[in-house]
Amino acid sequence: MKFILVSGIYFPDIGGPATFIPKLAENLVRNGHQVTTLALENSKQIRSFEPWERFFIKRKLPRILRFPIVVGMLILKGKNCSVVFANGLHEESVIASKILGKKVILKVVGNPIWERAKNRGLTTLDIKTFSDSKIPKKLFLEKQLFRWVLASADKVITPSKELETLMKQMSANCKTQVIPNGVKVNKVTTKQKKYDVIYFGRLTKWKELATLIDAVEKCHASLVIVGDGPERFSLEKKANAIGANVSFKGEQSQENLKELIDQSKIFCLPSSYEGMSHSLLEAMSNEIPVIVSDIEPNLELIENEFNGLTFTLRNPQNLSERIKLLLGSAELRKYLSENAKKDVIEKYEESEILKKYLSILVAE
Repeated sequence: MKFILVSGIYFPDIGGPATFIPKLAENLVRNGHQVTTLALENSKQIRSFEPWERFFIKRKLPRILRFPIVVGMLILKGKNCSVVFANGLHEESVIASKILGKKVILKVVGNPIWERAKNRGLTTLDIKTFSDSKIPKKLFLEKQLFRWVLASADKVITPSKELETLMKQMSANCKTQVIPNGVKVNKVTTKQKKYDVIYFGRLTKWKELATLIDAVEKCHASLVIVGDGPERFSLEKKANAIGANVSFKGEQSQENLKELIDQSKIFCLPSSYEGMSHSLLEAMSNEIPVIVSDIEPNLELIENEFNGLTFTLRNPQNLSERIKLLLGSAELRKYLSENAKKDVIEKYEESEILKKYLSILVAE
């Protein structure tokens, strides 16, 4: 069978889809299938060889120009494919697949309409409230299109139960299935700790990193932030303004990221929204203790004081107290991180999750 895999980001970008799509492609090729990948990129990069056809479109193009280019490329390359699988660029993928008469499966890790509204400053609502409320007129057509996309897909896969519920609220005809994200179980390496706290992932408004910066300043802890995104400048400005000990590393290779994780005592995820955080799973796999905000998708992974600690969303004082608690107890850090690693091995091991995707794609 031949598959087209679509994503808005691609390795070496940081983010779940950026690493998931190449791993899914590798798994399909290993099982004798043909694969083409299509993704967005910021600029031309020298990439290592991968045994499948790859196409990249400039992310910086205005969406009104980029949208038809993506649709056109998918139509051109999808004539002989069996299934289109999209972990991003959902609207373009469904339109192209319907024109071609091909089956289309979506992996949806968030509400793209809400994300665009947040990035444009058009809403201050959380994702749940936004989904149930009247939206700005500028986004009405986009929301209607996404509802059609959800209803038109042959299957919509979400990584969490909460996200499945949100998708069904947007489109009652949405055919959903929950498959959690997976992560490779990493060998733990003992290294001298350089940082108290690490965050790695996209720097967006809903990651609530201002809360984390305030918290580390309160408890005089050091923080390293790995990744990039639209909030980087404002976060750097805030850290400098309050004198917080924060190092911004930008995007890093997987090898460098692993090194920084190993050099850190705690991983923190202060988000107000997640589908199911790949960064959180990665930290758990690396046996580093985690502190997460008390939003539902995080609580699907973390049981407070068993395999991690939770704190009240947007409460830097509470987060600061949790950081101090962990920094002050090597025994607690060990207990939490070992339990988290066991959970990853039992429930979220990457090879087992990929098998579930392979069975769905081949069955289609």
